[in-house]
Parts: sequence; C-alpha cells; structure tokens
Amino acid sequence: MKKLIDSQQYRQALAIFDRQLSIGDQITFTLALKACTKLNDYQYGIRIHQQLSLKAIEEPYLQTSLIHFYMQCHNIDQADKIFSTMKNKTVYTYGAMFKGYISNNMPEKVLELFEKISIKIDELIIILLFNACAKLCNNRAIKTGRDALNRLPTSFLQNQKLINAAIDILMKFGDVNQAEVVFETTQNKTLVTYGAMMQGYVTNDLSDKALDLFEKNPLKSNEVLYAIVYNACASLSNEKVIQLGKKIFDEMPKRYLHDNVLVNSIIHMFMSFGEIEIAENLFSNIKDKTSYTYGAMINGYKNNQELQKCLLLFEQVKKENLIIEEPIFLSLIGACSQIGIRSICEHIVRQIPLSQPSIYLQNALINMWVRIF
Repeated sequence: MKKLIDSQQYRQALAIFDRQLSIGDQITFTLALKACTKLNDYQYGIRIHQQLSLKAIEEPYLQTSLIHFYMQCHNIDQADKIFSTMKNKTVYTYGAMFKGYISNNMPEKVLELFEKISIKIDELIIILLFNACAKLCNNRAIKTGRDALNRLPTSFLQNQKLINAAIDILMKFGDVNQAEVVFETTQNKTLVTYGAMMQGYVTNDLSDKALDLFEKNPLKSNEVLYAIVYNACASLSNEKVIQLGKKIFDEMPKRYLHDNVLVNSIIHMFMSFGEIEIAENLFSNIKDKTSYTYGAMINGYKNNQELQKCLLLFEQVKKENLIIEEPIFLSLIGACSQIGIRSICEHIVRQIPLSQPSIYLQNALINMWVRIF
C-alpha cells in the first residue's frame, strides 16, 4: 500500500485495503486514511473510521490521521471532537490541528490552541504558529509571534525553514530591522530565505532594497525570486530601474517563460515601464492564459491610458469563459472613470456579480460615478 501511495496510485491502495480489511492493523488503516485524504474521498474515509475497533481508535497515531483526514474534508467539528477526546496528545497531533486550522482559513484557532499546549513543542509547531501569525497580523498575532520568537531555544535556530518563517512574520509585522538581523545572522541561506527577505522589502515599500539583495544573491535564482524582483522593478519604474529590469529579463533563462505567474509579473513590469509592445508580445505567446494574465494586461492598458484596449480585452476574457476576478473589475472601473461615458460605465457595472462587491469595488464605483456626473 505504501508503495502505491508513494506513486500516487491511491485507488489501487484502497483496493488492497478492502481485500485485507479483516487483517488490517494500525499501519494499514493509517495508509488507507492517507489515500482517502489525497483523493478527498469523504465517504470512504468515514467508512474506515466506523470500522476501527475501540482499541485502535485510541491509538494516537491513528487519531492524528483521522484529524488530518477530517480537516482536509473541512469537517472541523469532527476533527475538534477527536482531538478533545484524546488522552495522549503528541506534538504530531497538535501539528495536524494547526495545519488543519490554517488550511481552513482559521488561523486564530492556532493561536488559541498554542496557548493551551502543555507538552514540549518542536520546530514544526513554531513554523505553523508563525504562518498563522503572518496570516492574521493583528495585535494578538504580533504579540504571540514576537513572544514565541524571543523564547526560541537556540537549537531551533538551526532549522532554516523556521528562520524563513521568522523573517516572513517580522516583515509582515513591519519589523524590517529585526528581520534583517535574523537574515544576516543566518549562515545557511537558501533561495527561500532570500525570497522571504525580498518579498518583505517589497511589502514594506522598500523595493530598492529588494533589488540590491537580488544582485547580491550568490545562489542561482529561481522563478519565485525573478517574480519578486520584477514586481519590485514595477513599483519603482525610474530610469535606473527600467534599465535594470530589462537587463534582468534579458539574462533570465527563457525556460522560465513557461511559468504563468512569473510571466504575469514580467507583463506587469513592462506595462509599468510603458513598454506596451513588449508586454503584448509576451501575452500573445502565452498558450494557457489565466484570469490573472488578462488582469495584468487590462490593468497595464488602463495605467497607460489605452482604454479602448481594456474594453476589448475584457470581451476576450468573457469569450474564454474564465472566472473574472475582482482586480479585473477594479481596472475596468478605473478605465471607465477615465473614459467618462455613462453608457459604457453602466454596461460594465451590470456585469459585476452581486456577490462580488467588496469595500474596494464599492469605493471604486463611488469614485467612478462621482467623476462622470
């Protein structure tokens, strides 16, 4: 079963489990639950749970697998119920709960549970805590994250993933100086470490520092670092940065142009430079365009006052039957504000789903109507 699961043959693994059900043990039940989790097969997993003996169901390893399964199936209540009845909770059990809360967009629950932990924790628990704190970024998260960071055992500081997570939360908290201290004292920096610092600089409006760090990076850059540096260039767009951005693009291995997320960042950069033709060439060469790709182009056209092209490209998005994300509507509303023709504004507004309006869209619509009346 393990070999089948490792090779992603989950249905075949479950078929073996069914044939050996009568002689199943803790390991086979755990593997079967893992296969169900990978397949998101909720009903099959419940059936496995119901077949467990009272003795087996009290095994911490199996209970942890059940928690992970129910969290993946978004049945938080059932995962909570299993966790609350466990007599011997382990660090892996807490890890499964933390991961589940984060994946179900409930990071505040991670902080609540962390405060109740009574066992010795490991680096993974701290990494998950930092991830939750970074998602929340409220006063409680900032206090909890900083307290945990200040109390870290020295041995934990050898874990590079933990260091990367620490840099991420410090940057999210706006504590750039402390993030720099952590970065400088880290001996075995990885691309993820450089990425966390560079993204942190961009987030804190220090894109020039992100560019400096990119140039100092002794490691071979990857798609993530290139995407960050292009976003940094786009946010500055002065003459020096324009030349640097073009140079980085020319020297970048062209195999990376198969990465849509990266190409979106490149389009955004060239549009910010006013290099519309280069952006259009990149766009036309993308085989599988996404809503975000169209969004980068539409926003670029708006910022370069190519307003008619915004509207034409919007019609193309609709023909592709793509989900139209909020950033596209925000760009279109901005374009309509500049066009100032009421009928065009009304035509676009009628196409915004009733479930879509956020505070950003509402404010953009108010500004648009104020400008055209």
